Amino acid sequence: GAPAHHTHLGPTEPLASFDAPSRFGFRPSSLVVASGFACVFAASLSACGAPAPRAALPASPAVAVSKSRDWGAPKLEERRVTIALTRGALRISSPESKILRVEVLGLGAPALPSFAIFPSALAGLHELSVETNRPGTEREEVVVRGEELELTCERASGRIVVRDRAGRVLFDGIAGEKLDFRLSATASVFGFAAKVRSFDRRGSAFEFWNLDAYGWGVQDDPLYTSFPVFVLQDGETSRLLYVDSPARARVDVGRKNADRLVYEFDRARDFDFYLFAERDPKALLASWTSLSGRMPLPPRWALGSHQSRYGYKTEEEIRGVEKRLRDDRIPLDVIWLDIDFQQGNAPFTVNEATFPHFTRMVADLRARGTKTVVITLNGTN
Repeated sequence: GAPAHHTHLGPTEPLASFDAPSRFGFRPSSLVVASGFACVFAASLSACGAPAPRAALPASPAVAVSKSRDWGAPKLEERRVTIALTRGALRISSPESKILRVEVLGLGAPALPSFAIFPSALAGLHELSVETNRPGTEREEVVVRGEELELTCERASGRIVVRDRAGRVLFDGIAGEKLDFRLSATASVFGFAAKVRSFDRRGSAFEFWNLDAYGWGVQDDPLYTSFPVFVLQDGETSRLLYVDSPARARVDVGRKNADRLVYEFDRARDFDFYLFAERDPKALLASWTSLSGRMPLPPRWALGSHQSRYGYKTEEEIRGVEKRLRDDRIPLDVIWLDIDFQQGNAPFTVNEATFPHFTRMVADLRARGTKTVVITLNGTN
């Protein structure tokens, strides 16, 4: 996973899919490391509307540039289209017919590496075509067409509009130092993982920055984990936005401006984002996990009887709890250890003063049919 100061650490692994092997070499052994909050119903963004004709974009009133402009032709190389903008560039590709990847380039700090997307998922890109409308003018726009989706980019402003084959607008916003997308009046936005407040995130703002937030309340933010995956549900249309960067960021979901979803980093940097369009949230999740990977089928013992509390202070206490449950004939398949076993709460350490025979303890428990799960926290204070 990423260093602890990054926004999201490791891939999102939705529980809904069990059909693919783990890329982490998962083995159902006697010792399992559990990370903070294990799973997230991933989710997203974007504006939706009624079917619209594929007309040229209206001019952006906020952009003041000369009437004549030599942007240079967009480049189509290896099924990727690169479009120079007023500042930086966008590079468009299509990993699947209903997925667009947009790389935002030339903003400052280089993009951080991805910890969520299978490299193999990006190996077989789909064909794209490209054309230019009103070339050499302040209103020049580039149209990138794939099998199912079409992206139109206004070069002066960085505005992008994504439509499906029926001409319906799926996403409409600005891609640059920040993402600024339109939200329709009826859209609900879900996702973000370990965030409190309402299930529908609309009307809220959050920070993506992982903390050990012990004792948190319903208005506290940030918390333990952050997943920049947004699902937008608007009537019968479902879309997903994923920002593939672990950098510290803030997101405003219609709080400051009711009709805008804004994702902004703490400093300018290159980054990638993905746009998904499907018939319903279930299909979106399948599409998303085709890139992020799917968790393996859990071992049978994960469905057994678990014993956990915050927390067990010593090895002697754990052995005593396990013995008492056995003596009282209470089923026990798994015992969980919180941070108390660690040296100074440091991940991947053991306090040898209070747990002098940790490895032997785990082996002894396993010999009596009890697995051990230990915590690790993926955040910083």
